[in-house]
Amino acid sequence: MIELIQNQQTPQAEETADPIIDKQLIEECLKFVETLDDCAGLSANQLMKDGYRINKRFFFAVKSADKHEFVTILNPVIHEYYGKTATTIEGCLSHGGDKKDGRRIYVSRYHGIRVTYMDMWGEKYTGEFEGFSSQVFQHCTDHLNGVKEKFMDETQENKQGRNEPCRCGSGLKYKKCHGSLN
Repeated sequence: MIELIQNQQTPQAEETADPIIDKQLIEECLKFVETLDDCAGLSANQLMKDGYRINKRFFFAVKSADKHEFVTILNPVIHEYYGKTATTIEGCLSHGGDKKDGRRIYVSRYHGIRVTYMDMWGEKYTGEFEGFSSQVFQHCTDHLNGVKEKFMDETQENKQGRNEPCRCGSGLKYKKCHGSLN
């Protein structure tokens, strides 16, 4: 049985995930991910099967921000980051959250990335992602690489003040922008 690991504050979360070769495992995980609401992407090492963390290098990402249809990304490598960076607010399921009631994290992301990866059938791709797709790719790859220091939750000292400009760059006060999601 596949299930979500709600808290990544464990030693295994800091390990780099292994390359993937198990197509049946990928299909099982995809069926589980498709049942989640408000999920833009999910890395394999955020999941467990039969009580064990799935420490493999693959993730699922939505094809677009407005669809609940996923693409499978295997053995991803980010070769180059480009464009401006922006501090954004991201929901992170493994940090106990979703868009409705969970923890949000602040993280700085590049606008674009150049990458290589494989699909479920072993076809290799080289390409670029920008905007939302780049953000999801970077977030999921951070999980696979064991990176957690990028994620700054809003309970830390960097908490956004309600009357300060929102960190997303909209120009609105936080309480009228992302603060209204709370």
